[in-house]
Amino acid sequence: MNKKILNLILLIFLIGCDLSRPEIIKVNHYFGGSGFHLKYEIRNNSLTIKTNCDFEDCTEKIVYERKLSKTETKEFINKINLLEVDTLKNEYINKHILDGIYTEIQFGKLINTNKKLIIVQNENISSLDSLNNYIDELILENKYKLNPVREE
Repeated sequence: MNKKILNLILLIFLIGCDLSRPEIIKVNHYFGGSGFHLKYEIRNNSLTIKTNCDFEDCTEKIVYERKLSKTETKEFINKINLLEVDTLKNEYINKHILDGIYTEIQFGKLINTNKKLIIVQNENISSLDSLNNYIDELILENKYKLNPVREE
């Protein structure tokens, strides 16, 4: 009897947890014209970049991965929190452009926000550009940065 109650409590706990939510952040860029996908995920101790595309023979693959120090992770979280994510809208969509760059930003459990997702489609938002720059700072190889040639 006690085992059944324990299993029930565990099940309720797991249902209540948002298991799909990242630890820190996921940024998915879909480049409509080329069908190319670029996906960044920053976890508590690592950064992973994956690629994929809309074509039949494409598969998602990891193209870059690196460990992050506790200091790097903490500084990155602090920078994101300075963006005041809760003040941003849920969507920034330019309805006058039918194809282009579509971005989903998922904020994780370690970010101080109630917001879980922001969608950006063919718009430039300065605070979100700052977010891309923060991610680029963690990437050691230029070819995987969103802005590989950036003035310092």
